[in-house]
Amino acid sequence: MKVKSFLKRNLNPFTVILFAVLVLYVVSLFAILLWALMKSFQSETDFIMQGASVSAIPKEWTFANYIRAFDKIYYKLPMSKGGRTIYFGEMLMNSMFYAVGCALIATFVPLIVAYAVSRCKVWFNKVLNGMFFFSLLVPIVGSMPSSIQLMNTLGLMDTWIGVFIMKMHFLSTYYLIFQATFRSLSREYSEAAIIDGANNYQIMFRIEFSLVKTTILIVFVMEFIGFWNDYQTPMVYLSKFPTASYGMYMFNKANSSDFDYIIYKVAGFMILIIPTFILFMLFNDKMMGNLTVGGLKG
Repeated sequence: MKVKSFLKRNLNPFTVILFAVLVLYVVSLFAILLWALMKSFQSETDFIMQGASVSAIPKEWTFANYIRAFDKIYYKLPMSKGGRTIYFGEMLMNSMFYAVGCALIATFVPLIVAYAVSRCKVWFNKVLNGMFFFSLLVPIVGSMPSSIQLMNTLGLMDTWIGVFIMKMHFLSTYYLIFQATFRSLSREYSEAAIIDGANNYQIMFRIEFSLVKTTILIVFVMEFIGFWNDYQTPMVYLSKFPTASYGMYMFNKANSSDFDYIIYKVAGFMILIIPTFILFMLFNDKMMGNLTVGGLKG
């Protein structure tokens, strides 16, 4: 009955068209994903015998493409940076370290600054908010040459610590999300903790952060996905430690005959999808959980 009443109130031409467009969009995304998964299991012989057709349905299925991807996807450093060959397995480890480290920093720095701004009523909050909106509204272009020169001068180029320091800022949209989330929480939680003898750090880490853990987890997952797929930053600032996304970028641009077969490319891309897919499957219940809003009574 509730479903029928809801449809009766909200069913109109606009919602029908919007729903149809969204369904077509979702179907197109899944179609591409299923096509890539299908071609990644096609054998090389079958792919060649079918005229290297990207639309042909595989007749021979094999898991060997994933194994060969680890051998075919590699990056050779220039002699000025060691000249050694880095294979896909090492790139995946670099990607995991880069994505996890940068995601943690990019999540908790805006989180802590947003908590301080929302809970501490001082004049400096206006300065921080002014800096954020200035960086958000004013287009700053052409900053890469100066940042490269600064990194070289400080000796942080091609180092993990240099990349992590670059991410230690609160100038992201998640800063506003965290700030709005903390302001929506009732102060009765912290007031009750103060009565029980909790200090400011215990209130922040054990109470306030626990109440917004769903938001924190969602932001971390979004940041992880973004950094996992990022190849430009490692290409410029971390060239000694190429990530898997950068390796796939170079692999896709290579002109060697070994790299012409799309079955190896899609196999590599499917390998890149696995960590984000596992992350979502592990935390999808918490990500879909309700945000804690409200206060204590009585």
